[in-house]
Amino acid sequence: MNLQSILRFRDYAIMKRYNNAEYAYVVNGLAEQILAAGAEKLHAPAEFLTQFQERCAILDNVVAVSRIADQTGEIVAMEKDIDNMLTAVLTAFRTTKSIPIPAKKAAARSLYNATKVYQGTQKLPQRQKAQTIKGLLLDLQKAELSVHIETLGLGAEIEQLTLLHARFGVLLNARANVQMQNSKVKSHELRQEIDILLDILMSAIWVHSLTDPSEEATAFINTINKLLADAETAFHQRMAQKKKEETETEVPTDKVEGEEDVPNEEPSNGELE
Repeated sequence: MNLQSILRFRDYAIMKRYNNAEYAYVVNGLAEQILAAGAEKLHAPAEFLTQFQERCAILDNVVAVSRIADQTGEIVAMEKDIDNMLTAVLTAFRTTKSIPIPAKKAAARSLYNATKVYQGTQKLPQRQKAQTIKGLLLDLQKAELSVHIETLGLGAEIEQLTLLHARFGVLLNARANVQMQNSKVKSHELRQEIDILLDILMSAIWVHSLTDPSEEATAFINTINKLLADAETAFHQRMAQKKKEETETEVPTDKVEGEEDVPNEEPSNGELE
């Protein structure tokens, strides 16, 4: 056998540096290719393949959960919209009770007295705020108050506040689920288990490609090497872009005219901070 002609898997140690999404992309792709080529034809141990797939599925959930966690920005933005809408509604109750139109003045006074307890809701923590606004909306749906809302023509504002509150609640619940899931699954430990199973599967397939060569095994190794190469290229591109963005956001320090350079007190170790 010509040792130079032996086909090997590309080194995949760099995968340890991938984020969860990048890592999940590669291991899921590998599992899909094993199934596409035929696990039996590749001599992939069925028991380990099943465990590999199960853990990949758990990792997929971790990645999905992380994406939901990214909605924190949306929650903050929506909370601001809710605060503004709530302020507009409560302010309308307060200011309209002073206008010289009897019907609107009476309606505003009734609404103001009924909702005084909700003043300051904007300053509450998110969960408590959501619950308090729910109480306000329920109160405003009561017949004796809803008629006053119509008198003041605030139906559209109340409807918008209701929609914002509903979406706000959905996002808060999603984030709570994220926190619960993250407390149950430690991605670092999960990836260590996947690494072990990955080594077992790759080693078994490669050994059998030597002892029992086949077109399927050769095609599989070439496909996986392409998958690994593409993932590695994407990783380096992401890191380069990240470094570029960090460099662009650095605040330049202008040297004052006439000021002398002062050498560092400590020698540089050659490492980037």
